[in-house]
Amino acid sequence: QIYAGDAGRIDSDLDGLGVKRPDLAGRALFLKGCHALKQGRYEDAVSCFEKAGGSGAEQGLDLKAGFHRAAALCLAASPKAERPDPKTARLVICGLGIRPPYTATGEVLRAVRDSDFIFNNLSEPEVAGLLRLLSSDGRPTMFDIRGADERWTRTIFKEVRPGRTVAFVTRGHPVVCGGLAGG
Repeated sequence: QIYAGDAGRIDSDLDGLGVKRPDLAGRALFLKGCHALKQGRYEDAVSCFEKAGGSGAEQGLDLKAGFHRAAALCLAASPKAERPDPKTARLVICGLGIRPPYTATGEVLRAVRDSDFIFNNLSEPEVAGLLRLLSSDGRPTMFDIRGADERWTRTIFKEVRPGRTVAFVTRGHPVVCGGLAGG
C-alpha cells in the first residue's frame, strides 16, 4: 500500500481511519504497528500489533499481527549491532526457514535490520513487506534457471564494500539446501 499523505501524520491519519471505518480498525492498527516498526519504535509496534491481532476484523490478520509482534519484541530485546570496522566488508546469508516469513529466527531478523543493504530472492508479498520494514535499503533478486546466477553474484558483490554489511535473504537454511549447500 502506498501512503500519499504527510509522513509526519501517518499515525494520526491511521487513528482517524479506524474511527471513521470501524471495519478497517484492525488493518489501521496493523499499519500503525508497521510504521512504528520501520522507525525502530518497537514498544509502540508491539502495542499496535497486539491490538490489531485481537481485533478479529480480518481473516489472517491475527497471524500476521502475531508474527510482527514477535518480531518487534525480538528486535526490542536486542540493540542494533555496532557498525563493522570501516575496513571490513560483510556479506550475511539469511535463511527465513521453510515458511517465510513466519519461520524466520530472531537472529535472522536482527541481521536484516542491522544490514546496510539487502538482496531478497523471495517474491511472497508478506516477505517483501516485512523486509522493507526491517531494512534500510534493498533490492529484489531472482533465481534464473538459465544461468544468470553469475550476473547476480557480480551485482551482489558490487554492494559488498568496506564498512558495509550486505544481507542476501532466501528461504530455508542456505547451508542445508540450495546452491550454497553444494547440491
